Amino acid sequence: MTGETVSAATIINAPAEAIFAVLVDPARHSAIDGTGWVRESVDSTPLTAAGQVFRMAMCHAGHPDGTYQMANRERLKVERMTRNVRR
Repeated sequence: MTGETVSAATIINAPAEAIFAVLVDPARHSAIDGTGWVRESVDSTPLTAAGQVFRMAMCHAGHPDGTYQMANRERLKVERMTRNVRR
């Protein structure tokens, strides 16, 4: 899947601060995962800056190993995203 990008858009009726509190905390990602593949955060520290990498424990029946880890890099600054939220 190298180079593949997936995106979606939705409206969430919540303050930007509440949304980003979930997004910057990898320990909470399994609660918002729509696939059911995310099991838990390998790194328990919330993200504080762009460029940080966090790892997630994953499980997918179609994956050759069944369970595996995925590394993700934070690409946007929370301050920038908050400014762009429509109120």
